[in-house]
Amino acid sequence: MENKRSITVKLNKKKSTKQSSESAETSGATNPEELHDEMAAAVEGSDDKMDIPAYARQHDPDDIHRGLQKKKKGFKNLKPILFAILSAIGVGSILGFIMLNFFGGMDDYTGTGDTNSSVPAVIDDEGDDDSHQTTEEDEPQVTANSSASLPALTGFVVQAGVFSDEPNAEEAAKDLENSGYSSVVWNDGESYFLFTGVASTKEHANELAATIDEEVYVKEWQTDEVELTLNEKEAQWIHNVSDQWKASLKSVSQNGSLQTEGWNKVLEAFPTESETLSPLHNTLKELNKEMEAADENRAHYLLLQIWYELEEQVL
Repeated sequence: MENKRSITVKLNKKKSTKQSSESAETSGATNPEELHDEMAAAVEGSDDKMDIPAYARQHDPDDIHRGLQKKKKGFKNLKPILFAILSAIGVGSILGFIMLNFFGGMDDYTGTGDTNSSVPAVIDDEGDDDSHQTTEEDEPQVTANSSASLPALTGFVVQAGVFSDEPNAEEAAKDLENSGYSSVVWNDGESYFLFTGVASTKEHANELAATIDEEVYVKEWQTDEVELTLNEKEAQWIHNVSDQWKASLKSVSQNGSLQTEGWNKVLEAFPTESETLSPLHNTLKELNKEMEAADENRAHYLLLQIWYELEEQVL
């Protein structure tokens, strides 16, 4: 009796069964290798077609989500750095623009300012323009701290007396006025001098003294050089006053003229914003009203008064 046994082979979850005999003669197999080949052929010949397994990569949705989160987190980490860079660029551009405008404005201010003040011409009676004939020594020395150095003024005065107190000097001045001679009481800090005339030279002063029916004598009078704290326009104006006074003194000594045209130009060039020189300017305006009609004697008085006011209020 033949002993048969079924052999089952499972490939791709499908079963294939074949009957096998334990004896070599029944199966026709002579050795194990032949038996194995027979079994393989049996499986290949099966009516059921075997499916070839397909391999596909499995994707975990959670893994995808985690990857996206990592990308977003990396971008968030870059945000502060990008913001800091953009902010630095913006702030630097704004500051650079402000500094450029600031220093550009300073250049405009220091480089385009008009430093040439108008200088009124000093015209003498011969028609000569003396506005540019002053020497370097006569020019006001304007320094960086707005100070000016004015030269000394010198003239030859006709003195009618000297007093120790002001009342006596004023009384003597009234007596001269009643005699037809104008005079100025000049206080030098120690005494009160009574001057009735002034000239540019001693010879002219002697000629003037000879016309006065009073006891008088001629001497040289001088105001010292002083340092003034003025701005540039003020220094230029006070220098013009000094120059015009010298020109007028020379003109009066020669022909009795005060050069009213020159004084009008000086008054017009006054720096109106100046508080320091306003009192002197007001005095000159009042004296200027008399210049046009002043005779020789009154012209000497006006020049003495301007000189004295110049020393009292400025020098």
